Amino acid sequence: MKKLFLVLLITFLIFVYTQDDQNDINDNQNGNDDNNQDNQNSNDDNNQDNQNSNDDNNQDNQNDNSDNDNFKDDQNDSDNFQDDNNIIVNFPDSEYVIEVNDDTIDDLINKNSHSLIYFYKQNYEECQYFVQPFINIAKKYKEEGTNILFGRINLSLNKETIDKYSITSVPTILLFIDGVKYEYTFLLEESLLIKFIEKRVVNPIIERKNGNEINAETINTSLYFVGTFSPENDKEKYENLKEIAFKYADFFDIYNCEECKSYYGNEFTLIKNGPSEDIIKYDNTSFTKESFEFFIRKYYRYNAEQLTGNDIQFIQKFNQTIIVYIRKKDNEVDKDKDEIFWKLNEQYEGKYIITYADIYDELISDNVKLYFNVEEYELPLVKLYDPISSDFYIYKGDITLEKMIDFITKYENNEIVREKKSELITKQDNDLVFYLVGKNFYDEIVNGSLNYLVLFGSYEDGWDNQTSDFYYSLTYLSKKYKKLNDFRIKFGFINLAYNEIDEKIEQLPALALYVNGRKNTPVFYNGKNEFGEIEKWFSNILGWKEIPHYDQDDIDNDDDTNVINDDSSSQKDADLGDL
Repeated sequence: MKKLFLVLLITFLIFVYTQDDQNDINDNQNGNDDNNQDNQNSNDDNNQDNQNSNDDNNQDNQNDNSDNDNFKDDQNDSDNFQDDNNIIVNFPDSEYVIEVNDDTIDDLINKNSHSLIYFYKQNYEECQYFVQPFINIAKKYKEEGTNILFGRINLSLNKETIDKYSITSVPTILLFIDGVKYEYTFLLEESLLIKFIEKRVVNPIIERKNGNEINAETINTSLYFVGTFSPENDKEKYENLKEIAFKYADFFDIYNCEECKSYYGNEFTLIKNGPSEDIIKYDNTSFTKESFEFFIRKYYRYNAEQLTGNDIQFIQKFNQTIIVYIRKKDNEVDKDKDEIFWKLNEQYEGKYIITYADIYDELISDNVKLYFNVEEYELPLVKLYDPISSDFYIYKGDITLEKMIDFITKYENNEIVREKKSELITKQDNDLVFYLVGKNFYDEIVNGSLNYLVLFGSYEDGWDNQTSDFYYSLTYLSKKYKKLNDFRIKFGFINLAYNEIDEKIEQLPALALYVNGRKNTPVFYNGKNEFGEIEKWFSNILGWKEIPHYDQDDIDNDDDTNVINDDSSSQKDADLGDL
């Protein structure tokens, strides 16, 4: 019996022990499963967080790009309004800076000879950085009694100002002098803005104590001028120099060092390419504004040297006749002519601005093309611009010193004819109505030997209804003949406000047919502005036995058109005749 009891006890203990082990195994398994699940969940959460973080970053980057690309918020977009209402910039009220808005900014500019305005948006953190320095500068000039009014405008709340003053980024600082706008484009540093103001408002002449100070500041400066006048003892000379410095403040620096006569050996000196190179001394006993300016334009880089950067803007300030040799880039034959223009400078000694330009130099091509109105096929050539009459004179042919002197002499004696006014030729591949300009008007008509129906108009700011209606008619007809692959007639338009031709057009708008490229015998249309009437008229003149037919609905439903839409156009009710 005892043996049986012991066997049962041992069996029971073994069962209990093994059951505990199984439970431990299950617990461990469950623990591992829980840990694995937790780790999985943690990884999933981390991955989700990372994904969300990446999405947020991508969205933030997208939003940043969107903000940069679309600076002006759409006033009807509530999301953008929400962004604008997020106030980050704190511009405190100040007695030195006046807050203006869409309605008052014009008055501030127009009623004050000098005003400096800080344009910002309340949700752009970058705008906060320069708030206090701007107030400090305003306080400085107020306490000094300088006649500058400082203002600020929050563009988040005044969106009309963005377009009105062409604001493309914030913060923007604009200086207005008698209504003329000057944009501050340098780093947002207090000292640099003060220098900007000093040069344009207070005193454009930079005063220094000695030549070493000037050299230290101009080590990398390509060109500057140095005067050695006493503001008290040489007052007239100093004031004349100041007026010139105001005029050219955007282009070069003018220093004055009263104690520097022995250092520079002259009262007025031009220095090019750094402190110690290419020093040119002023050798005139006169110190008038005219003599200063003559010296500047004689030795400044526009005489027989390549036009660069903002030169076009600069040379306009001289209000002086410009003679420029314009040539194709990298044409060695054309470049051999440089010596001729150096000799012309010697011949005329600063009387004219004589220079040259490579028309397809990437830095200056657009400016030169627009200002001197030249096309690639015209090169090389010499253009002379008279700033008094705003007329251009052109020379094409062999370029020799003798012929250039003869060309200039004829200009001086009014013996050459000015160039006719013309816009530049624009590229037009698929236009239904070809845009003609003065330069290509007769070449297009005569060289093509086609029948050409031309609309003459004149507008600067917009189309009048009558011109718009005629243009609509030409577009409709051009589309019809294009669909029929009928190229017996071509359609064109020329704006006589910017282009001159030989014809004397008595009344505008006018419609004329040039038959088979005969430029001297245009036939003018005197009928109603109706599709059918116009088509009958030119088909009769051209001797067509019948008018080509095409389904009108197919033409009307075609979106391939360059029609100028005008809701008031009477063309909507036009009689379509035989179309």
